Amino acid sequence: VAEDEALYWVAKEATGSVRDAYTLFDQVEAFSDGNITMQKIQEKLGLSSVDSMNSIFSSCAKGEAKEALSCLDELLQQGVSIEQFIVDAATFLRAILLLKEGIEKEALLGFNKERLAKDVVDIWGKNQVEIALNLMLELYKDVRFSISPRFETELALSRISSLKDYVAPEDLKKAFDAAKTLLENGEVSVSQINREVGASNFEKAIAEKKNYRAEGVS
Repeated sequence: VAEDEALYWVAKEATGSVRDAYTLFDQVEAFSDGNITMQKIQEKLGLSSVDSMNSIFSSCAKGEAKEALSCLDELLQQGVSIEQFIVDAATFLRAILLLKEGIEKEALLGFNKERLAKDVVDIWGKNQVEIALNLMLELYKDVRFSISPRFETELALSRISSLKDYVAPEDLKKAFDAAKTLLENGEVSVSQINREVGASNFEKAIAEKKNYRAEGVS
């Protein structure tokens, strides 16, 4: 007996090779006692569980960096390596991105969509998921030359937690265009816009955008 999620994992790890898929399946079967589950694979191979990914990125989506970093620490204490966490996080975020694009096929997601945190899907827009995924992909390359892969990973999670306040460039432009139109038509004053929207919010959004560009994310 084998869970669908476990079979999807085997297929993904085989990267299109039928021979590798058979070999990996035999290896997994050897320690599964006739019942192949994703939980057994995670425990035996030191993979991050879906529940762990849900906890970490739900906290990130809510802007709760402290909770996200605490969840990461618990995961590492369980024996999951930094490199494996990054791979699992990227896989998780890819699934979230595909869901945001309307793709729900389990064979593509690699997960049952019902097991993915609703908080992450609902709170983050597509741009935020793309940035988070890009940070994880860049992190995978960076940790090989880092003096402390853990520090790099904690920094990445802290940055991802700040995405709660991220404003996409197109949304920012729409807000500016709408404000400009209202001002030109004399419907509102600058002071009214500042009161209703908050000039500091615009300034903050612009500063954040500059920061992401400086980090190589546009």
